[in-house]
Amino acid sequence: AQALSDSEEAERVLAGVLLVHGLLAGSRADPEEALAAIQRRLAAETGSPSRRRRRLLWAAGVAAALLLAAGVALFFALTPPPGPIAARLVSGRPDGLPLGVSTVTYGQAVSASKAVELVCEEGSRVAMAPGSTLTIEGMTESDRWRIVLARGEVRCTVPSGEHPFRVRTAVADVVTEGTEFTVRLGGSGGGPRGMAVTVAEGKVRVEQPGLASVRVEAGGLRLFPKPSDPGQAAALAMSLLFPGERVQGIRSKQKGGVIEAEAWIQGREVEVELTPDGAVRSYGRELAAEDLPERLPPAVRRAVEMSLGPDVAWLEAERETRGGVTTYGIVVRARGRKVELDIDADGRVIHKEEEEHDRD
Repeated sequence: AQALSDSEEAERVLAGVLLVHGLLAGSRADPEEALAAIQRRLAAETGSPSRRRRRLLWAAGVAAALLLAAGVALFFALTPPPGPIAARLVSGRPDGLPLGVSTVTYGQAVSASKAVELVCEEGSRVAMAPGSTLTIEGMTESDRWRIVLARGEVRCTVPSGEHPFRVRTAVADVVTEGTEFTVRLGGSGGGPRGMAVTVAEGKVRVEQPGLASVRVEAGGLRLFPKPSDPGQAAALAMSLLFPGERVQGIRSKQKGGVIEAEAWIQGREVEVELTPDGAVRSYGRELAAEDLPERLPPAVRRAVEMSLGPDVAWLEAERETRGGVTTYGIVVRARGRKVELDIDADGRVIHKEEEEHDRD
């Protein structure tokens, strides 16, 4: 009975080998015909049952090895070879990227539901914000490197070079030869379609079809396309500067060469000042007292504690960005007095004012 079982197992394994061989060869091998061929071959064998059993077991072992090798070959035959490497992962993992793979190829769409940072083969670093999708096209006839941003936000740190580094979007192209800048696309959530460009170092050139190029210097923040009126400017600013937020009650007015826009997010006021051509001078928002101090950067919290001690009552806070610099206006109660502080994002106390007596 054991010999019979071994025979049947060997027949099945050998039939599998023939079937996989047929697949690799592009033929349509019939498993029944393959098994019949094995049975005819076994029936022609002569010798004692023990010798036949040894031959069957030996054949089964060889067949199993061949089946494994054929399966591996079939896998690689059906899996296309990877393309040339365009970028390597520094941190995070793009959606759908197989485990063990740490590179991105040219033309591959990269989506990130969480933050991802890449280093391109030409040396630039690209940090993707959550919810972003991009494609790396690489070197072109006119650019040393090109990235196509479909949605979301990227921060690019580009070393100096002789040829441009380009971020292409549906709104405009951002071109530089060496700088650190951020491009954010908006409009996917129902707001106006637009783009915000922030430059931390150096300068960039923004190219729009049919229009003169616009230069954005270090510390600059500009919205594209150029708003047609104060109302559109306010809507575009709220969509791009407070992405993903539910903005209500947008109002705007123009005083000379400045548009003042205000709105409400979760019952808290937000404000934006910008020029008619889309250059943002400042923007800020109130922070709810119940969110303090958790909504403040750790450096700001430490600055308050070092200045006043840990026993403080958090009353108010607002965040303002002007000229690329973000500051926090903090109001707390410490030692029975109300104290107002202006602190930058790095935790440096810019201004401090302490009332002699707390009137509240």
